[in-house]
Amino acid sequence: MHKDGQTYKNLYFLGIGGIGMSALAQYYAAKGLQVAGYDRFESDTTDLLKSKGIPVTFTDSEDALPGSWLIDETAVIYTPAVPKDLKRLAQFRSLGLPIFKRSEVLGWLSKEIPTVAIAGTHGKTTTTSITAHIFKSAGYRVLAFIGGISANYGSNIIMDDNPEVLIVEADEFDRSFLHLSPKWAVITSVDPDHLDIYSNSDAFYDAFHQFANSVSDELLLHQQVGEELKKKDAKHYPSDVYAIQSRAIVEGKVEVKLKIQNNQIQFTWLMPGKYNTENALAACSMAVMYGITNQKISTAMETYAGVKRRFEAIYQGVNGVLIDDYAHHPNELAALGSALKELYPGKKITLVFQPHLYSRTRDFLNEFAEQLSAFTKVLLLPIYPAREEPIPGVCSEALLEKINCEDKACIAPFDLLHYAAKFDGDVLVLAGAGDISKMVDPVKKIMEGTQE
Repeated sequence: MHKDGQTYKNLYFLGIGGIGMSALAQYYAAKGLQVAGYDRFESDTTDLLKSKGIPVTFTDSEDALPGSWLIDETAVIYTPAVPKDLKRLAQFRSLGLPIFKRSEVLGWLSKEIPTVAIAGTHGKTTTTSITAHIFKSAGYRVLAFIGGISANYGSNIIMDDNPEVLIVEADEFDRSFLHLSPKWAVITSVDPDHLDIYSNSDAFYDAFHQFANSVSDELLLHQQVGEELKKKDAKHYPSDVYAIQSRAIVEGKVEVKLKIQNNQIQFTWLMPGKYNTENALAACSMAVMYGITNQKISTAMETYAGVKRRFEAIYQGVNGVLIDDYAHHPNELAALGSALKELYPGKKITLVFQPHLYSRTRDFLNEFAEQLSAFTKVLLLPIYPAREEPIPGVCSEALLEKINCEDKACIAPFDLLHYAAKFDGDVLVLAGAGDISKMVDPVKKIMEGTQE
């Protein structure tokens, strides 16, 4: 890795188990650099990294760097999600090591490789994965960083030795996306979030306005995004309209027709929910602007397999249906509920939800309650704190009180397995951005009847 005339042969990642950090670590390891890292917890991601020869440690100590690494050949890459009082971070600073945010490194890559950036509060991971799949299927040399595991590629990164286009998920957390220099970009949505980072909604919208202004060539916006951002600068934003012409569910599959400029694109895929079709519209529109033919776009869409933890069907059998989803914002829960009702009309749907972050739960308490009230039964797990300390009075019990649903309860994580063993509904959904994902496989085994 080169920066300011310095060549770094060794990279140490703090928070290497994160979905974005792990992709970057794999990229530089594949480029031949020495890569190692730290994370708080073992996970499927850290297991994958170790299987690829990347050392990962889980103890926060000052004896951090591999013994063979030279200080002047080493740089540290970190995510703002790691605690500020991390001993390793303090040690690296005392050694005078150069320390960069992950977003800075992505920013450097976006200056070297023509970049498509996908931003938005919701939908950016799916849209990024669809866009990358279309470009890759069309024969382009793609480097893609995806904020989830693509089912088509079994990875959160698509690599090429000599990429001609970089497709990157542009994360608004900590204003990370402002480090990017995209030629082309999509903004899927701008619902305020991360208000622990942004002081208020206006500051959130300002960041997206700055991101939009960083795009050099072509910018695509969801209609709602355009209406919001035009309040900042009406002349800057595009007015061309790309539309969903029709969509229909036929035998469990979704038949879609899109109108993009003078192009009609038709395909059948397995992704339910209008929001997923909107994600497809954004990705296909970007592909049209890039010059990919309608036929190649349609062929790619027919083979698109989704992203893990985005409306992922884990089990379908005599004991019901198990769905795993990443929804952790009220509007994402609304989209999830809409897709479930569309695919399973008239069915009893039980949602197990793990709120993510005390601050988000506090800021959107009423909105969460409204969306959760639409489900047949709601089970709340304790709030997943991630990087946060508890906030007095903010808890799952406070959220439960506001949910207008007769069948509701707060449960401990281990109680979920007991509930799964007695499940007698139609559809069981596990949703959240925390460690609820660790419960998916045990619940699946119970529903399959294969638990030991």
